[in-house]
Amino acid sequence: MLDERPATRAVLLGLSVGAIGLRLWQAFERAAIPYQIDYAEGTVLASALRLLHGESLYPAPGSFPYILSPYGPVAYLLTAAAMKVLGVSLLGPRLLVLLSALLVAALIVGLTKALEGSRTVGAVFAAAFFCGSLLSIWLPLLRVDLPGVLLSLAGLYIFARYQKIGLAAVLLVAAAFTKQTCIAGLLACGTSLALERRWRDVGVFAAWTCLAGMTVAALLGTNGFFHLVATHRDPFDVGRYLDNAAIALSGSLVLLLSAAYGLVGGWRPHSGARLGLLYLAACTLLTFTAGKAGAETNHFIEWTAALALVGALSTSWAVSQRDRRATMVVASVLAVTLVTIAGIWWRPRHDIDVDACRAAYNFIDQYPGDRILSEDLSAIVQAGKPVIVSDPFAYQQVRGISWERGGLEQLVATEYFDLIVAGQGSFTPGHLPQRWSAAVSGEIEHQYRPVRWFNCSPALGVVYMKASSAN
Repeated sequence: MLDERPATRAVLLGLSVGAIGLRLWQAFERAAIPYQIDYAEGTVLASALRLLHGESLYPAPGSFPYILSPYGPVAYLLTAAAMKVLGVSLLGPRLLVLLSALLVAALIVGLTKALEGSRTVGAVFAAAFFCGSLLSIWLPLLRVDLPGVLLSLAGLYIFARYQKIGLAAVLLVAAAFTKQTCIAGLLACGTSLALERRWRDVGVFAAWTCLAGMTVAALLGTNGFFHLVATHRDPFDVGRYLDNAAIALSGSLVLLLSAAYGLVGGWRPHSGARLGLLYLAACTLLTFTAGKAGAETNHFIEWTAALALVGALSTSWAVSQRDRRATMVVASVLAVTLVTIAGIWWRPRHDIDVDACRAAYNFIDQYPGDRILSEDLSAIVQAGKPVIVSDPFAYQQVRGISWERGGLEQLVATEYFDLIVAGQGSFTPGHLPQRWSAAVSGEIEHQYRPVRWFNCSPALGVVYMKASSAN
């Protein structure tokens, strides 16, 4: 095996670590941009700030201001802790996401070894995950995905390496209460125990899962249940799913081919390594959430991590069979990883116009009024202004709620807001932004006038002011 060849092992490990180091550098430069890049960054930041101020993360439905926290408490708690240390900005939480991704890569190596694969091969595939084109889209943006994947893989590692079923269940439940779709680990572990007919352990695992889940649910109460469920009534779009899947597959093709190589060659995982395949199968089923309204390729992040794990296990088996072509597979994975790094390095993703964002954030910070409705919540939070509507997109998903001061469209119709900050291209004829309902956008066009344009980001492009004030 490769692990038996010190020189080869040293080269592969050195190149893998070097690739990860370069990717870390690139990601840190992106993390240092003090402006919101992705829409969800502001919504997570705003909810986490409530924890720092001692306010309820999940206030009563319909109460004013209109706060919606659509994810479990774990990610918000971690984000609040990062801001506690490094201040109210995007930097601390983004560094936390970056650390989560790095630990996910380390756990891919650990799980590969725990499931009797090669640590060296695991390192190459971990680098392929960390440096891949899919993760480059999201790293290190403030999203809940990577902390959730970290907890999932940590639970799998405890389950596979130490057989600590109760602790594994607690970690996997924590993953689900980070992001609701992070339940692949729970499905994989439970199915693995059942296939091995370890019925007593199945009962223990189920008991710990129920205990941990019910404890968190009790702490959240009915308000928390509303926020986690009622804000996700998104319609499914087959076209959206296929578009996202095509991007994810194109960026993970070398991992997919590597996983298939061992399977075609005769790899039939034993009871332990079967956990990896079960995890990949569960992740594959859960990728269908990428078809819901507003979903993007971040719904494939956990699937890519699972694919890297199975690819490492499959290729490790082929290497152990003295298959010389398997060594070429490992070399190919590493080569693609290095080429991807070079591509990102020479064509960096700036995402936003930093100068335009600086001007936009300064404008919002210096504006004397506090009643601001914004798609870019980071600008509101960092200006120290109150968040009145925490998630315009999630607001659209809620049905049957009596809003304390009337619906958002009513607030706009009565000119409650001093400013409305919308994304690029918003409210132009024939264009309906997905984060705003037809009623809200119609009232904005009727009651407000655009006064400033900033080529900042998809969430900050146009500033609207009351028609009376604009004139």
